[in-house]
Amino acid sequence: MLKILSAEQQRELDNYTIEHEPVSSIDLMERAAARCSEFLLNNSAAGNIFQVFCGNGNNGGDGLAIARQLYHAGKTCKVYILNEEGSSDFKTNLERWKNLPGTETVLLTSTEQFPKCEQQSIIVDALFGTGLNRIAEGISASLIKHLNKQAARRVSIDVPSGLFIDKATTDLSNVIHASATLTFHSMKESFLYPEFSSITGNVFIADIGLSVEHEQTLKSSRFFVEERDITSLIKPRPANGHKGTFGHAYLLAGSEGKAGAAILSSRAILRSGAGMVTVHSPAACLLPLQCSNPEVMVEKDQSETHITSFKISDKYDAIGIGPGIGTDHATATVVKQIIQESKSPIVLDADAINILAENPTWLSFLPKGSILTPHPGEFARLAGNIGDPFERIKSLSDFSKKYNVFIILKGQYSALACPDGTIYYNSSGNSGMATAGSGDALTGIITGLLAQGYSPGAAALIGMYLHGKAGDKAAMARTESAMIASDIIDHL
Repeated sequence: MLKILSAEQQRELDNYTIEHEPVSSIDLMERAAARCSEFLLNNSAAGNIFQVFCGNGNNGGDGLAIARQLYHAGKTCKVYILNEEGSSDFKTNLERWKNLPGTETVLLTSTEQFPKCEQQSIIVDALFGTGLNRIAEGISASLIKHLNKQAARRVSIDVPSGLFIDKATTDLSNVIHASATLTFHSMKESFLYPEFSSITGNVFIADIGLSVEHEQTLKSSRFFVEERDITSLIKPRPANGHKGTFGHAYLLAGSEGKAGAAILSSRAILRSGAGMVTVHSPAACLLPLQCSNPEVMVEKDQSETHITSFKISDKYDAIGIGPGIGTDHATATVVKQIIQESKSPIVLDADAINILAENPTWLSFLPKGSILTPHPGEFARLAGNIGDPFERIKSLSDFSKKYNVFIILKGQYSALACPDGTIYYNSSGNSGMATAGSGDALTGIITGLLAQGYSPGAAALIGMYLHGKAGDKAAMARTESAMIASDIIDHL
């Protein structure tokens, strides 16, 4: 897993690598620039002109080294700097750039010097890096606003200039709005929050060979989950197994007009590998369920329209509740009964979470290790509206620790908060998954994994990643615009 570091830790890791590899800071900068130049060359056309904007710190030094490498690759580059005085590595690279024949360097001292960046240009943003500790102001802020108005693509080096990586950035008008961000070593925390996704554009991680050994000594409770982390958690299926081996899941889902939620969620349980699933639904859902999912057993509620009863049984290996159930008083009573009587962790989503939000005293009765999967609106109803994304993720972690549950906050980079304080951010998924029923599929996947004997933490982590990975496969087959929740389940 990629450890997510603070700005201070990132600086410490850089310095440790320089001291112990050993490698000079200017050579480490050259290594980082090489990764960036390779990316830019692979993602540009023959007619592109590179307009490189440099601050006077090490991020500006990266920009100057990138410009020189692009120059040697035969590309047309123009360099703009805000100050000729800067860090020692910046000055070294500025000298190297100026010594090249036919290069152009513009010292920007007024807004009248700001260049127009046509559509065929690529803006390389190397103004400010991760060490930024105050908002951009003066001519820097004016330049950022100017670049954001240009027709050219904007590629930010390490971080969009003006964006803090480990605290909230309140004024986004003074931040480069990048088309793409090429960041070094690992994801930065601010990149993972929806408030800033339009700022970073597509994020690519460049390995610049920082010390893995020293990184292991740096403490962090935040991790970015990749596919290799998940494959090691998947249990092999025994060849002599039978349907009982792989668990029996019990799902309470559906209400009149919302049989689809029960259909999608129960189908996802089976596609996740569970051996059996029984769905408890109101009578109105019986026919749609049995026609759509012949592999599913259906237990009919005494009510025609909504769930009003429940009888706990030891024959079920996992319980999921919430998709499409509504918030009727009788249904809420069933939710209360389940959380009070269940001896094992349960999965709660959608209306089950809304019911809990209306009855917050019930949260204390949640079985230890239960898994909640709210979207941001549902979590706000549980924990209150929190505008700052860093405060929101702290609230998510505090909620998990207080009630001893796992909670997945769904979104572009879904975040899994664990009772030990760890936060896992998901790397899979795409905008095509913002479609009706996608959350029902996630509930089913996690319930199915829980039924197969995975621990709650593993079920939540694997389920979160597989849900996004299946969504990525579905998008390749259907496109993000055309895919629907059934496509996610079909690609599990």
